Amino acid sequence: MGRKDKSYSKNLHQQAYERLTGMQAFGESKREAKENGTDAEKIFSASTYQSYWKHTKYFIQYIKENHPECTTLKSAKKYVNEWLQVRADQGLSAWTVQLEAKALGKLYGIRPDDDKYFKPPKRERAEIKRSRGDAVRDRHFSTTNNDELIKFCKGTGLRRGEILGIAGLDGSGRTEVLENIFGVATRKSGVIRLHGKEVKNRRARDAIKNKFALLTEERRATGIFGILDIQENTTISSLKKYKVKGLYLSRKKMEESTEWSIRAMRIKTPSQDTKIRSLSGGNQQKVILGRWLLTDPEVLLLDEPTRGIDVGAKYEIYQLIINLAKEGKAVIMVSSEMPELLGVCDRILVMSGGRLAGEVDAKATTQEEIMTLAAKYA
Repeated sequence: MGRKDKSYSKNLHQQAYERLTGMQAFGESKREAKENGTDAEKIFSASTYQSYWKHTKYFIQYIKENHPECTTLKSAKKYVNEWLQVRADQGLSAWTVQLEAKALGKLYGIRPDDDKYFKPPKRERAEIKRSRGDAVRDRHFSTTNNDELIKFCKGTGLRRGEILGIAGLDGSGRTEVLENIFGVATRKSGVIRLHGKEVKNRRARDAIKNKFALLTEERRATGIFGILDIQENTTISSLKKYKVKGLYLSRKKMEESTEWSIRAMRIKTPSQDTKIRSLSGGNQQKVILGRWLLTDPEVLLLDEPTRGIDVGAKYEIYQLIINLAKEGKAVIMVSSEMPELLGVCDRILVMSGGRLAGEVDAKATTQEEIMTLAAKYA
């Protein structure tokens, strides 16, 4: 019986091992793999492979002990969600459960039902709670506009240290709101005030000068400069700081600022000279955040800050956003992920058809209420 079990175990483990190994690109970047004809979406690095293999072995052991009739990976596939629920019931963190879900998703080429196990870190909101009067007097940022696109901004304020979420369906006007505030989209009318004083963001340069920063939705298209290295991507929005006598740039100062960004954002990179396109999506996003922090912004506009990055990097981005708010930055964050908005934000504005459908307290609302408001004018 013991010999049969050993043979069985080896067989199932071998199937998983061969499948994962077949997707690994040893020392090969995704860009290089694509040039060599390899499907870049089906490969990963050696370190990632080790992580996937570790989590896969736990699943196989569970199948062996609880479903001995399954002798192939195909037959065990239907128990993926059952296994994730078992792991959650064992008290594992939602982050760990989703890492296992990702490993099994790669193994089977599926997306397990893992979202319910993962929630962003809960934020302590006490520091921004003020009385109604104080909220009006200390209003950090506000907009008023007669244009339908950002009509919701009339009378809505953003306080120092607050994270304001914007929810809504695709095409509801969420991104356009941030672009209007930052000055990269035409605003027909309206006023933007910072500390009670009017600011005129007619273009991106004006917005940066007025202490605004915009992290765009499409990271690869409008966020990074793919052919440049990390140092150049980090310092490109604050080059005036590195000018010496107005003639040339101080390489030493640029290196120091980039090193600060790498440490503060916890960017995983071999060196500052590494091309940014060779980094993972999460690390690229951190580089962009570091770039904006070097401009010393007071208002951060984040459009889908965790789109297209893995769960581990997501968690780190959440922590960075929360820490920035604790430092006194005001944050407006657009996101399509409800758990993200509910876990990180203080308040949530819901857009529908280019109009404000409602404003809710992130601590008291539900996903159902937000979705109902999102469909109000759609």
